[in-house]
Amino acid sequence: MPPNNATWYQSVIAGLTTEAQNTIGQAQLFNSSTMVYGGLVGVRNAYMQYTKDIAALLVNDYLTRINEINEDYVNDGHVRAILAELIRPVSDTINNLNNQLNREITELRTPGRGGAAKMNLPENFSGTDGKIGYDKWIRKMELYFAYSNIIADRARLLIALSRLTGTPSIQFKDLAEQVTNDQVRYTWTEFKRRLSGVYG
Repeated sequence: MPPNNATWYQSVIAGLTTEAQNTIGQAQLFNSSTMVYGGLVGVRNAYMQYTKDIAALLVNDYLTRINEINEDYVNDGHVRAILAELIRPVSDTINNLNNQLNREITELRTPGRGGAAKMNLPENFSGTDGKIGYDKWIRKMELYFAYSNIIADRARLLIALSRLTGTPSIQFKDLAEQVTNDQVRYTWTEFKRRLSGVYG
């Protein structure tokens, strides 16, 4: 991830021709890139806070166990060995969460022109993986929306409905037709709630 918004902005415009930049406008380009960068920073910070919270819970649990050790029967070397063994899962948990986030972002990104990157659409949703599959798909869709600066509910719904396959595509066929023909006012939040009611 770029270290700051300025570097991110440069990577964005590097993938655009001068004509495209002039058509969109520098102000709009900067505002859009700033919004997307803020979304990515928010996702990263949320994962970092999550790992810190897990680490704090585990460490508190380990300290409670250590305090229960009878010091009369355990020497310092033994205590250090126990601490090292107990704390190892904390590091493993943090590494696993960070690796998962990096894998999900990498799956969605491919090299673009001039060193910039574009994000691919998430895979189709078939509903066969239960709650875990639902949560993962929604998370990837929202990363894609943030990265691509897709804000309008109708645009989000059109993209999400086009990724449904199998049973979900049949269940949401009527909604897909209504959204396509702009016959219904439906929000992304309402769609997630309805989909979660079946698969979440």
